[in-house]
Amino acid sequence: MSKTLVIGTIAIVLLIFALVGFFLWQKQSSPVPSPTSELQTRVLDTSDWQTYRNDEFGFEVKYPSDSIIQEQTGTMNEDFYLIRVDLQGSSDEFTRVQVQSKEVGRNLVRWSLAEFVDFWKRGIIGHAADKIDQETTIAVDEKAGVKLVYQGFEGPKIVVMMEGERYFYAISGDSIFTNQILSTFRFVDEGDTA
Repeated sequence: MSKTLVIGTIAIVLLIFALVGFFLWQKQSSPVPSPTSELQTRVLDTSDWQTYRNDEFGFEVKYPSDSIIQEQTGTMNEDFYLIRVDLQGSSDEFTRVQVQSKEVGRNLVRWSLAEFVDFWKRGIIGHAADKIDQETTIAVDEKAGVKLVYQGFEGPKIVVMMEGERYFYAISGDSIFTNQILSTFRFVDEGDTA
């Protein structure tokens, strides 16, 4: 083999490696928009949405007028939730709002928000997903909350947990629809259930 042929072959191989490396680097460094970041930059028109309001449990939320809404009450001993509101969107989107007491168990131990979040994590990992992909602190109607993002069986899911005066609130479901519903969530004065 001639010396120029060997040098030419090495130069071509190095050029190919350089081009492949450049394209891989460029692909890795370009941000990929996520559904939640896209939603945060888009203004949501909720002017034709309906409002679900529950004075007893201290919240209201808007939902598209073509959604199906179902309300279920529960008991602490059997269901762990006091009320559950399911919102079914027109394209199989789904969001659930659950209100839960801060006091749990037979001795009515008062939970913190961190304990409530841990309870949800244990329910997600190994049941609905292998892991939590993202955990962030967010504000919902000027109250601190925790948002968990995970890959469910049918796509990306979120759950946001917040603490009111007397109750915990969990809003969960399909990521884009739930983020839309979450953007309309408001605390109202919690009624006296005693």
